[in-house]
Amino acid sequence: MNRMSDRELLERAAMAGGVCVTYHHDSGTFYDTTAQGNPAMNLLSRPVWNPLDNDGDALRLAVAIQWLPTRTEFARLAAQPDPHAATRRAIVIEAVAKEEAATWKSPYDRR
Repeated sequence: MNRMSDRELLERAAMAGGVCVTYHHDSGTFYDTTAQGNPAMNLLSRPVWNPLDNDGDALRLAVAIQWLPTRTEFARLAAQPDPHAATRRAIVIEAVAKEEAATWKSPYDRR
């Protein structure tokens, strides 16, 4: 996997997790367009999606890609200065790696 910006990581992770997102250039924010509600709802009133910052989004992504860290991975993440941020980033990176693998298909893929 090449070095990617956070935006690229999030775009690829969303694909792996079967999450439909829309990027808002002015705010630099991804919005979850799969959210329940009125399809004509204003984009900015939809939920923000960012598993790099949000524990809930990261956990849902980990479940979607069926990621469970090994004991060694968990120990390495727990030893980081911010283990929560390190774990969220590890989940996103694992999602991107699975998205890159031609054989991976999320059971939640809505495409």
